[in-house]
Amino acid sequence: MQDIVSGFYYLRTLDYDKMRVGDKTTVKGFFDEENFNMEVEYRGRETVSTKAGDIKAIKLVPRMPKNEMFKGDNSITVYLSDDKNKIPVLIQAEMFVGSLKINLYDYKNLKNKLMIAQK
Repeated sequence: MQDIVSGFYYLRTLDYDKMRVGDKTTVKGFFDEENFNMEVEYRGRETVSTKAGDIKAIKLVPRMPKNEMFKGDNSITVYLSDDKNKIPVLIQAEMFVGSLKINLYDYKNLKNKLMIAQK
């Protein structure tokens, strides 16, 4: 059983090299005092622009349980670095009051080299 944040850290442990676009993983969790099964869809790999640079990333879209904060089932997109670190580098969310973007602007003390895209 995971809260939302630890659920995303669990996603860092998965082997995305063995997945195909559209594959789904279920994370058992809780949100707003409610238990749920959050389905997370693997949407492939892409390069994302962050304040820290262009980073090769794994794209994940969780299907959110019905709630009063996020707009729709697929309102959040999470990008993890496409390397051994698998750190969150960009998170975008559509909310009922607007949108939210969490952007990596700096990093340090990583165990492995971050996959900065070559120009």
